[in-house]
Amino acid sequence: MRAFLIGLVASALLVPERSDACAVPVPLGVRIDADTVVMAEREFVDAVLRENPTLRALRFEIPVAQADVTTARLRPNPVANITGDIFPFPGDKFTPAAGVYGVSVQLPFERGNKRALRSGAAEVTVRSVTEAIADAERQITVAARLSWVDLLSAQAALAIADRTLASYDQLVALNRSRLSAKQIAGSELSRSIVARSQAALQRDEAALTLRQAGESLTALVGRALTVAPRDTLAPSRRALLPFDTLLSRALALRADVRAARTAVAFAQANRRLQDANAKQDITFGVDASVQQFSRLYGISGSVPFAVFNRNQGEREKATVREAQAAQRIRGVEAQITAELRFAYAEYETRRTALARFVDPSSEGILAEATSIKDAAEFAYRNGSTSLLELLDAERTFTELYRAYIDAVARYDKSLALVDAAAGLSPFGAES
Repeated sequence: MRAFLIGLVASALLVPERSDACAVPVPLGVRIDADTVVMAEREFVDAVLRENPTLRALRFEIPVAQADVTTARLRPNPVANITGDIFPFPGDKFTPAAGVYGVSVQLPFERGNKRALRSGAAEVTVRSVTEAIADAERQITVAARLSWVDLLSAQAALAIADRTLASYDQLVALNRSRLSAKQIAGSELSRSIVARSQAALQRDEAALTLRQAGESLTALVGRALTVAPRDTLAPSRRALLPFDTLLSRALALRADVRAARTAVAFAQANRRLQDANAKQDITFGVDASVQQFSRLYGISGSVPFAVFNRNQGEREKATVREAQAAQRIRGVEAQITAELRFAYAEYETRRTALARFVDPSSEGILAEATSIKDAAEFAYRNGSTSLLELLDAERTFTELYRAYIDAVARYDKSLALVDAAAGLSPFGAES
């Protein structure tokens, strides 16, 4: 994405306070007018992780899962029964001595340690939800970084378009003076005006691309915001670790593989819970009654016989889910390996391509193009070369510089993709 470099700061822009538990007022950047905020890449990524509507909605799943833990820890409620038997039909005489009145309190007792197993499964679910949100944050982080590079590359492209347009403005002014002095033909001025018009169209396209990049940033943050980057497009000088090292870290640290391992733990906890659910619960009760004015008390109990229903279906399903979760780990690990291998190969290709532009020797593409353009401008001003040669040199330089901007952007994006595939943060902390 793209942006323009803007000057000095005014006051800190604070995120408005919200009533929900996920919102905390945090500095978003530096406001320089009503709608524009100056940011560096890290500040933008932090703002996206804090403000992105999708992530904010996902984070509510954590308290939901924690509420399930609370539910799992609850004990069964006791039950009270009140009885009044042998009441007369309407019109018959009521005889208290013939009545039976009573109350009983029954308390279920769970067998098989069900409450602890329910709680354990619910706690694993909290971990699973947390890991899933962490993986969503990893994905939104790489999207934010790619958008940031797009913003910087659009900014650089607009700058080169402005420089090219200014160069053509000078050329048109020079040729107007030469035409007035009858040093050139009118067709040469016309050619320079056409070239200037083409440069103006390209400048308008670059400005539109910059605006679209800014809108992409706004969509990621989730609110109307014009971002002005503190930094400019430049090749990252950060060195990558060897592929094997990155792969081992990815398989250990990435949130999606941690989530897959947590899914195995949940499947195991659920299997133990379903085995426990096969054990029938016992109910004990204390009874008190009055029969023919005699006060009686006693105890009662209820023990179901597990003859037909022993939770066979859920136990079988839990066993299958456990095997399925273990298999999914292999799939996630294979996907991570392929993703990192692809990202690393792209990084090496982009690094090689970028090196062709910034070769420190005189053979570097940019150095050669700059030299040719400067020589053509000098020669044309001194009347020793044609307009067509100057326009060709200017066009070649502009195209090469745009290609250089594209090469830098692709290189920086490839680094972001490697970081995301390896599950690492670009800012010094593991994700």
